[in-house]
Amino acid sequence: MTIERPEHARCRSMATGISLYAQVIIGLCLFLTEYTGTPGWMAILLTGPVTFLCAWLARRTPVCKGAVSRALVGLIAWMDEVIVFYVLCGLCKALLPDLNAWLLSAVLCALSWFSSVGKERALMLASRPIIPLILVPIAYNACAAVPNMDLGNLFPLLGAGMPRLLGGAVWMLGSTVPACLIFLTPAANAPARPSLLPPVLGLLFGAITAFLYALLLPYPALQRPAALSEKLTLLTQLSSPTAGWSLLIGAQLFLLFYSLTLNLSRAGEMICALGNKKGKPQLLTAALLLPSLIIGACMTEQVNATLLMLSPLRFVLALGLLIGLNLKKAPPKEVPSPA
Repeated sequence: MTIERPEHARCRSMATGISLYAQVIIGLCLFLTEYTGTPGWMAILLTGPVTFLCAWLARRTPVCKGAVSRALVGLIAWMDEVIVFYVLCGLCKALLPDLNAWLLSAVLCALSWFSSVGKERALMLASRPIIPLILVPIAYNACAAVPNMDLGNLFPLLGAGMPRLLGGAVWMLGSTVPACLIFLTPAANAPARPSLLPPVLGLLFGAITAFLYALLLPYPALQRPAALSEKLTLLTQLSSPTAGWSLLIGAQLFLLFYSLTLNLSRAGEMICALGNKKGKPQLLTAALLLPSLIIGACMTEQVNATLLMLSPLRFVLALGLLIGLNLKKAPPKEVPSPA
């Protein structure tokens, strides 16, 4: 039994919304909180107009058939996968500090590989039940942290100033690329087009999360360097009970692992399409995970700096691809000669 096209389009939209939320949270923890401080939520909202202008452009883009176009989409999805894997490894290392780094990275690679080589139908259908598993724990911890929130922490409203706020927004554009990729994969050519509502909600929830972070800590404390695990669990750092911490950790693991599997599957799908082959060969998927294995095991400052520089490149590649595809002119129609 195959999934119906309208239902498939809705599931792909929800999966993209989840992935976009994961990327926004990763960008918030990797860079934005430390760079902008209090107005990080404003920087996320500022990406909205550009993000959805590009998504609208992607929606009207001709079918992505060329080898270069498919390779670029696969490359962007693979970059998303690498960044998610890095953050997931950072969280797991904080939870299991005594486990060998190479073993932990290898286990995560194996789990990702087994999850991504299966049928896409299962991955898409998993988007429905996973949404409450992510949002309910986050909402619970946000409510538990309300007594420690202070509106005074929102000031200085612009942090270090408008230039830094705009710089953070430009950097974050790389994290919002999933809103465009949904229209550039082969399944997007089905009669039922994916909806933009789930990606819009993913971006909005990311801004709300950043807003909660700003309410919890004053500007200097929010900007201080901290481990990824501390930033990912900031909602539980002040007031949530042990149960809330466990729920939030579970939600973060679900979120990151789902996004990792989705992007790995998408990258394999597009790179496989270069040879006009169906499916995702297992060896190709394993090869895509090799850089992640090394990056996850060697979490150094150099690796972190490299990922920070490469993250905005995703938006540059996506924008260049969209412009290039839309500049291709359709062949002129022959005008019939008069009888």
